[in-house]
Amino acid sequence: MSASFEVQVETHFDAEHCLDLAGGRCEAHEHRWRVAVRARSPRLDHIAIVVDFRKLRQQADELVARLAGKNLEETDELREGDTGPGGVAEWLLDELRRMNVDEDYVISSVTVGCDPRIDVTVGD
Repeated sequence: MSASFEVQVETHFDAEHCLDLAGGRCEAHEHRWRVAVRARSPRLDHIAIVVDFRKLRQQADELVARLAGKNLEETDELREGDTGPGGVAEWLLDELRRMNVDEDYVISSVTVGCDPRIDVTVGD
């Protein structure tokens, strides 16, 4: 079995959203959204790391800044999509993979939680 190396960076942001629930649409409400981004590589680079975690954290911070303090249904990023944790994680994963397409590592997953007891992971 070959080794695989993975690094995780974390960030958060505050934003509101509204979900269609079985009992009808809920009122807009705010969460502190937790975000964890994982990058994976089959080998370490020349300084024995998977990726410069500062770069990965900066990219994640730049993306969540586009959502912070807003109603997610009103953002260009999520206006047409799912504004729950799964939709946010999927958007972040797509954007981070696009930003890192030519790297020696892959963005393997993004986990987003907006409730202390519930996280959604999208990716490999």
